[in-house]
Amino acid sequence: MAVLRAAGMPERLRDFVSGSPTPLDGRGFVYVLSTREAPEMLKIGYTDRDPLTRAKEINSATGVIIPWGVRGAWTVAQARRVEAEVHALLADYRVRSDREFFHMPFAEAARIIEQYATAARG
Repeated sequence: MAVLRAAGMPERLRDFVSGSPTPLDGRGFVYVLSTREAPEMLKIGYTDRDPLTRAKEINSATGVIIPWGVRGAWTVAQARRVEAEVHALLADYRVRSDREFFHMPFAEAARIIEQYATAARG
């Protein structure tokens, strides 16, 4: 199952069933979520759909008692790759190595993501 997850199969299956396939160039969004109660605890991820839809999915999960809100989103090609590279750039702020949570000011995360996204676009 881990191999299927790493290959993005759950997302691809969900996209197929919902009728919204991933663009061929991997275009999507790198997004930053946070809560009002913990504004420096950031969830940085990617989606090939609308970031607000992704936030609603996360908030509907069992155990989420404080809703996450979208603080920023950047449109990029190869969103999965860009997300992984941004995570590597922010490794010093990562809360756990197996999760996409970072403890840092939003402005700093946004600056780094914007610089990387701009460089990746050429």
